Amino acid sequence: MNKQKRLLLPLQVAFLFIFFTGIILADEACQIDPVSGQITSARNCYIEPDSYRVFIYEVGFCTEPPVSPTTSVAFDAGDTAVKLFESGSEPLLLEVKNGESSLLSSLLERPPDWTYTHGYVILAPRVEVKAHAKFSRAHTTNNPGGGDQVTLPVNTLCYSRSGSTVYRYKGDPKTAAQIATSLGDWGYTTFYFNSLESNAQSYSSGGRFLVAESGKIPASGIAENSLGDVARLVVVFELDAAVTRATQGLDLSFNVANCSTVVQTVGGVLTCFNGDPFDVRMRVR
Repeated sequence: MNKQKRLLLPLQVAFLFIFFTGIILADEACQIDPVSGQITSARNCYIEPDSYRVFIYEVGFCTEPPVSPTTSVAFDAGDTAVKLFESGSEPLLLEVKNGESSLLSSLLERPPDWTYTHGYVILAPRVEVKAHAKFSRAHTTNNPGGGDQVTLPVNTLCYSRSGSTVYRYKGDPKTAAQIATSLGDWGYTTFYFNSLESNAQSYSSGGRFLVAESGKIPASGIAENSLGDVARLVVVFELDAAVTRATQGLDLSFNVANCSTVVQTVGGVLTCFNGDPFDVRMRVR
């Protein structure tokens, strides 16, 4: 009997909104008119991106906790780790559309039945997000090009600008959004993770690590508007179940708040897509 059956990996949209110091985030979904598609909420709220892209190098299971990277020690999944997927020198580009799941069953091998205590994912340190929002009332907003505030009419749009970029450390997500009456250059905005905190220099946080090509945490400081020596984002999880004959698959979800939070109440001025948490979760089912 062939025990190396393919393991289905549904990748589905999920969202995680966390309050960080100095970042305004919404804790409730925007109310949207089902006919017009307009946001009718008057308070801060969040929308779901139209789609996003992540870039995966490796997915694996471990029977013991992996070695966490430091400036002198490289990330190490351990001798008992089982690689479910490895892309090679270039990452796999995975595009997830709102409301859809992507199956990577042709790429992932089912691991041997065992109790795996941890899982890990190695990603490129960036995510690309495409989003837009339309409003049911007029808004006053800061002029994206600078200068005086402007008043925009009903059906005003916020959207992610094609080709724009934001860096996590000291970057401003609002600079990647456009506020206008038509979609114009609507497309993917790229968020680069040069830090795991927006207001502090942090290469590690809660099982997430930014590492250099060596697998070690960079010894250099974090540069503004640059990845510096950061080459990978490593995320480690504790698994909640063993892999057995009854295992149906593996859920890997990406929690994306980048380009998703609509701020309407700061001084009565509309700003778009503030807030930038990004998280990854893994669950055996």
